[in-house]
Amino acid sequence: GCSYLGFMFATFIVPKILKDIGHIRVFVTFASLSSIAPLFQLMFISHYSWAIWQIVFGAGLAGTYIVIEGWLNEASPNEHRGKLFGIYSLISTSVTSLSSLFVGYIPPEGFVLFLVISISASLAVMPIALGNKWTPSFSESETIKLSILFKRSPYGVISFFLSLLVNNTLFMMFVVYAIKSGFDLEVGTTSFLMMGLFSIITIYVLGYFSDQMDRRIVIIFSSFCAMIFAIMLSFASVYKNELWFIVAASGLGGFVYPLYPLIVSHINDRLKTTELVAASSWIVFFASLAGVVGVIGIGPVIEIFGLNSFPYLMALLLLINCIY
Repeated sequence: GCSYLGFMFATFIVPKILKDIGHIRVFVTFASLSSIAPLFQLMFISHYSWAIWQIVFGAGLAGTYIVIEGWLNEASPNEHRGKLFGIYSLISTSVTSLSSLFVGYIPPEGFVLFLVISISASLAVMPIALGNKWTPSFSESETIKLSILFKRSPYGVISFFLSLLVNNTLFMMFVVYAIKSGFDLEVGTTSFLMMGLFSIITIYVLGYFSDQMDRRIVIIFSSFCAMIFAIMLSFASVYKNELWFIVAASGLGGFVYPLYPLIVSHINDRLKTTELVAASSWIVFFASLAGVVGVIGIGPVIEIFGLNSFPYLMALLLLINCIY
């Protein structure tokens, strides 16, 4: 949960300093925060210390997201935004899913995984600092109030929050749910990996179709399919069927993960170019708020309603998204 608190903090400060120092310097600064935080966690092993540095890590990661997505949005025409954002999410999701394999092969009690995180964050600076040929005109960026953003795209704002409640909770808690359901770590990490691998296909395909029609239709279709797979996941968990658990998880991730690029593209279609950076900040804010609510709130829900309330809560939120 502290990671998402850091996300929220970054959304308030990044747009303000972006106007003064530009995209590249902001990216380098916040990527550096992401790099140093795990090193301090390695030095001071305490839940209080880890909570503080996880806030720093979350802020660093959020700052890089705001810069990247604002940059990408300004470079993307409306008629191709779904495909381009799909490719961006495809890369992000596939690498994130593959990273889960590290936990299975590298002991989490050691220091290697902390160094992997730090090194990766440092390497992320290089292509931004050295490889750019074009940068957005940050001096012309405008601020945008939440009320105006909601007026431009009420469906986008509500749907984004609902989908991120599902997405972030699923992303952070899925492996825990798999183990608590009686499956071993290998099944949990394999299922998590397959969620990402299947979404590589669905993100691009749904992004392509969203450029050809009203994006809301594609969002509703993806939400409905994800809802069906969430219910399947519950049955697979009850009957302890490993194969169907992996299949259901693959389908759930395959249709939940595309919601982010689809909804962001839908929102950005309704904004001016100079408003995109500020909108990216609000998007990251909603993502972090959904993460805090979802990750912290799922524990009491499971304690009250039982372990299988996890997939059913996912299904309920996706159903509300379809109806809205």
